[in-house]
Amino acid sequence: TTLTVAAAMWVATRPAPPTPAPVNRFVVNTNAQGIFSPIGLTQNLHVSRDGQQIVYQSVADDLTTPQLAIRHADQIEVVRLRGSERGRAPFMSPDGDWVGFLDFARRSIQKVSTFGGPPVMLVQAANLISGASWGEDDQIVFGTTGGGLFRVSGGGGESEPLTTLDAEEGEVGHMWPFVISEHDVVLFVITTGAPLQTGQLAVLDRRTGETTRLGVAGVSPHYVSTGHIVYAAADASLRAVPFDVDSLEVVGSPVPLVEDISVGGSGSADFSISGDGDLVYAIGVAGGGLQRSFVWVDRSGNEEPIPAESANYAEFALSPDGNRVAVHVQESAGGTVRIYDLERDTSTRLTFEEDGVARWPIWTPDGERVAFWGSEVNWKASNGTGATEVLNQGTQQLPQAFSPDGSELVVLDLSNGGNLSVIDVAGGDSATVLLGEDYTERNASLSPDGKWLAYQSDETGEFQVYVRPFPNVQEGRWQVSSDGGVWPVWNPMGAELFYVGPTHLMALPFVEEEAFSPGPVGEVFAWNYATGLTRQIAVDLDGERFLALTAPINRSGENSPDLASLTVVLNWSEELRDRVPVP
Repeated sequence: TTLTVAAAMWVATRPAPPTPAPVNRFVVNTNAQGIFSPIGLTQNLHVSRDGQQIVYQSVADDLTTPQLAIRHADQIEVVRLRGSERGRAPFMSPDGDWVGFLDFARRSIQKVSTFGGPPVMLVQAANLISGASWGEDDQIVFGTTGGGLFRVSGGGGESEPLTTLDAEEGEVGHMWPFVISEHDVVLFVITTGAPLQTGQLAVLDRRTGETTRLGVAGVSPHYVSTGHIVYAAADASLRAVPFDVDSLEVVGSPVPLVEDISVGGSGSADFSISGDGDLVYAIGVAGGGLQRSFVWVDRSGNEEPIPAESANYAEFALSPDGNRVAVHVQESAGGTVRIYDLERDTSTRLTFEEDGVARWPIWTPDGERVAFWGSEVNWKASNGTGATEVLNQGTQQLPQAFSPDGSELVVLDLSNGGNLSVIDVAGGDSATVLLGEDYTERNASLSPDGKWLAYQSDETGEFQVYVRPFPNVQEGRWQVSSDGGVWPVWNPMGAELFYVGPTHLMALPFVEEEAFSPGPVGEVFAWNYATGLTRQIAVDLDGERFLALTAPINRSGENSPDLASLTVVLNWSEELRDRVPVP
C-alpha cells in the first residue's frame, strides 16, 4: 500500500549519508484511525525535531470530538493519541517524548506522552492561545490573540509575559511563536487586524527583551538551520527568506516555494519542518478542500438536500424571511461571504478582495443588510449594492446576534479574553461588556422577543449552554445543558430552545414568565453533521426543520475524497539551499 511504501522510504533514508541526500517526496494518506481534521484557527500538524513522528489534528471515534493522531516513522498505522481528547494545535518537546496541545474549552495548554496516557495540565491563559513552541530550555513560549507572548515551564506553573502589545501601533496580537533556542530568540507574528492580512514577522531577543520587526509580511514563521525563515503568505504560498540569526536581520528577498498550502484566516498554516530539514505540509485544506453541502433536516431526521454547489462552507445565517443564506466560504487566503437564494437556487458573492477576510455573517432583523467581521465589524446591503461600511472599529469583535429592533449587536469580544459584549449600532465605536468572566462565552443567540440571551460557556471545564435575561444579564442565569452543549438557537415560533449536544440535536421547551422556566430537554435527531467552534445551524421559520452542513467525514468514519493528505518531503533543506541561496 501507499502507507507501507511511504513508511519504508521514511525509515530507509535514515541516517543521512555524508553526501547531500536526495530529496524524496511521498504522501501520507490518513485513514479512519487518523483522519486529518483541520480547523482554521490553529496549526494542525507538527513533525518532531528528529523527523521520526508526525502528530496532527484528528477526531475521536464519535467523529466530532477533537483528538490528536500520531504517526511513528517505524510504524505503518496512524493511531489516535490516547489522552489528547479535546486537543488541538499540537507541538512537541525537543526530545520528542511529549506532545503539547491546546484545549480551547479550558483555554489551556496540556501535554501527553507520545505513547498516550493521562494528560498533564500546564497552564491556563486569559486570552485565546495562538500557537506554541517548546524550547531546548524546557520553556514553552505561546502567543495570544488580544495579548502578547508568554512562557511557561514544560513542567507547568504560572506563565510569565515576554511581550506587550503596542497600542499606539494598533497591535492586537502577538501570535505563532517559534523558539530558536541556540540563540535565545523567538520568531513571532505581530497583527493589527485580521492576522492573515496584517501579519508582520518579528523577532524577540530574550537576552535584551527587545522586539524587532523584520519588514516581512507573513504568518506562522519557522527557522531552519540553513539560515532561512520559512513562513506562509496571504496568498497561501510557503515562502523562504534568508535570515542572519546573529544580527537578527533579513538578508535577502523572499522566494515562493510551495503553492496552495492550508492557511487559515487566523494566520495558522499547516506545515512543519524537522531539525534535519524534512518538510510536512497539507495542501489547501482550510482554503477550499473541505467540501460541504447544505441540507434541511426535519425533526425525524429526514434529510432534504439543497441543490447549492458544494464548497468549503463554514458559519452561516438564515435570513429573517427564511429565503436566503449568508455563508462564510473558506478560501486559501481567508474567506468571503456569499448569499445563496434558496428559492431561486442562485449564489452571489457579497464580499470581494477589497473587503479583506470576511467571516461570521449575520442578518439585520429587516434583512436589508449583512454584518460580518473582517479587520473590523462591517456591514453591507444584502442585495450587493453599495460599498462595505464600517459598523464598529473593534478589530476583535465578532458578530453574534442583533436585537429584534436592530439597535444593538451582541459580539464575541476577543479583546477581553473571549467574552460577550454589546455594541450600540448608532452609538459609535465603544462596546459594553455583557459577560466578562474568566472563561469563554461564544455563539450568543437572542430569543425572537429579545428577552433572553442563550450562549455557550466553558466555565465547568466543557462547553455547556446557558440562558440569561437580556439586556440585564446579571438578573438571572440558568444552565440548560448537562452533558455538554454548543450552538444554541431559538425556535422562531416561540418557547423552545435548540442546541447541539454530544450526539444529538437537543430541544428544550420553556415557559415565558418573568423568570426563565425550562422544561425537560429531549433528543430531536442524531447529529451527523458539521461541528466546530462556530455555529453552523439555523432553524426554519416554522420551527420544524433545520439547516445544517454535511460533515467532511463520511458516516463510515473515513475521509471524504476531498480531504487533503499530508505531503512529506525528506531532505527538503537541500532544495531550500538551492532555491534560496544565503549570502
